[in-house]
Amino acid sequence: MDSEIKYIYVIISRTNSKFARVIRKITKTEYNHASISFDESCTQLYSFARVQNRVPLVARCVKEFPERFFVDKSDVKVKVFKIPVSAEMYQKGLNKVNEMLNDRSYMYNFISVITYPTLKGIETYKAFTCAEFVAFMLKYMNVKLSTDKVHYKITPQQLCDSIIETPIFEGSLKEFCPIKTNAKKFWAKPRFFWDTMAQITVLCKLFYRKIRFKKFKYDPFLENFVKKDLHSNYSKLYSSRLDYFI
Repeated sequence: MDSEIKYIYVIISRTNSKFARVIRKITKTEYNHASISFDESCTQLYSFARVQNRVPLVARCVKEFPERFFVDKSDVKVKVFKIPVSAEMYQKGLNKVNEMLNDRSYMYNFISVITYPTLKGIETYKAFTCAEFVAFMLKYMNVKLSTDKVHYKITPQQLCDSIIETPIFEGSLKEFCPIKTNAKKFWAKPRFFWDTMAQITVLCKLFYRKIRFKKFKYDPFLENFVKKDLHSNYSKLYSSRLDYFI
């Protein structure tokens, strides 16, 4: 049996974008963003976030870099956690992230954000917020959290509070990760018409998914749908062919 221990890193941050401030106000928390990394330098992060700075609704699983966080040039407060996992779980998690990166049908779960004050998180087919994604990945790699909440009910602050390990760093992101990378694509000037149409399309797809699958529950761990049943929580698996759906 492979007993090699590897480490993943979770970065909880307080970013300075307008959307970040809205999230903190809605959730009434200090932190608003969560990312995961598979290397000690944490210069390559993964999360669910916008693809370009000025097009907030076109968001999905992305590779992040430290410069993305400095929207208004001010510093960003972060907490960094170092979490041990087996080599098998490490590779399993890395494979899953790469799968999400290459699957453009994954989207940011805006419905969960805008309904949070009343519903406290809502599941949407193949859609995650940043915290939902990191919480899902931790559970996917068998990392135990101190909360029993499902991943789509977790905020960045709750994720921060539920990680059992002690933070290895707390403070300025510039101090923790000062390395520069090429960020031209993220800061690119938006194309007003096409980017507006893209954002409208994103919202339409998200609401369609909620309507289309209201009688089903998607299990991202099994990658299957299960149909709601009056006599039990959920009946047998409904479909294993996810490429049929939007």
